[in-house]
Amino acid sequence: MKSSQEKISVVVPNFNNGRFIGECIESVLAQEYGNIELVIVDDKSDDNSVDVIKSINDKRISLVCLEKNLGVAKARNIGIEHSTGNYVTTLDSDDLFTSKKKLLKEFDLIRKHEREGRTVVAFSNIELVAETGDLLKTVGDHENIREGRIHAGLLHRTVFIPRDFLCHRVIYENVGLYDESLPLYEDWDIKIRISKHYEFYFSGISGIGYRTRKGGLSKVSPAMLARWRKHVYEKNSANGPG
Repeated sequence: MKSSQEKISVVVPNFNNGRFIGECIESVLAQEYGNIELVIVDDKSDDNSVDVIKSINDKRISLVCLEKNLGVAKARNIGIEHSTGNYVTTLDSDDLFTSKKKLLKEFDLIRKHEREGRTVVAFSNIELVAETGDLLKTVGDHENIREGRIHAGLLHRTVFIPRDFLCHRVIYENVGLYDESLPLYEDWDIKIRISKHYEFYFSGISGIGYRTRKGGLSKVSPAMLARWRKHVYEKNSANGPG
């Protein structure tokens, strides 16, 4: 790929994922899309995460080390603010890109719509991956993958959109970054807000591996999950679809 390509910034928040961060980084650096930067925001890890990150010598990596733990929403926002690409995507540090064409396919899709005068969001399918790295199953299917104006489906959680979509950074400038007041569902919240104004389109491939691990949301009580689901729904439904 030519260096004249538009730059894509991949923002990776990390907290104590030293066991997986190396695989995450390598999956980003292996992308066929040539002009990328990888902005890693370490959220005050107390494991070997920073050592693992620093052991990978690649000029495309930029590491931001926070002085105290601020949470994933703030870490993502800091990463986006530090990024320099016109196009931005995210990836959690225990996850990985499962296709080397993930960014290329999404970028080509975005540019296709830009040539038609539209600013859109591109996304790929998710594969659930075990802690060992073994593929478990693909998430999206013909019943829950929708394209175009999907605000109502996102609000009511009837359509599938992964957290790690690709978009022009102007979208974040227009709708705002992640809501740092949310301890849960901050990714759902920002997708709802974006979908009020922009269309989403599917790359046609599986591109992201979400690692299933013991704990996670299972550590959070059902009452707490319900409380924050209700909060995010009410927050985003108050003013209608926009």
